[in-house]
Amino acid sequence: MRTVSTTLFTLLFCSLALFVAAQNPVLLRNINTAEGSSTPNGLVKANNLVYFNADDGIHGRELWKSDGTQAGTEMVKDIASGEEDSTPENFCDVNGTVFFTATTPQSGTELWKTDGTPAGTVIVEDLIVGPLGSEPKNLVSCNGSCFLS
Repeated sequence: MRTVSTTLFTLLFCSLALFVAAQNPVLLRNINTAEGSSTPNGLVKANNLVYFNADDGIHGRELWKSDGTQAGTEMVKDIASGEEDSTPENFCDVNGTVFFTATTPQSGTELWKTDGTPAGTVIVEDLIVGPLGSEPKNLVSCNGSCFLS
């Protein structure tokens, strides 16, 4: 019985490896043409879009989204305007609204949310008023709410 399970697992693993190997990666957009790598990270899927942070070499590390096409890969908002990084991270999808943390000189690191538009990308609340920030972490979606610590 163990041999049959091991064989099935091996076949499944090999099939999956062949499927993954058959996929050819495609560059959707060269986000940072000035300095090299944009180093995108923190990916989360919501409403058929992928949200992430990246550095385009002009605006610093900011919030981006992609629908999987070159034309549909764009910066959502320059949260910390200018060259400063807002470093959006800790992404959490709650029924299509993406919650995340971001840092600005005015409010420090606080909880933000986006609907994928610049106007719909806003700070939820400046919990510790001023540049110190509340440093929220561990965002989790549960029953339509975003919990954090």
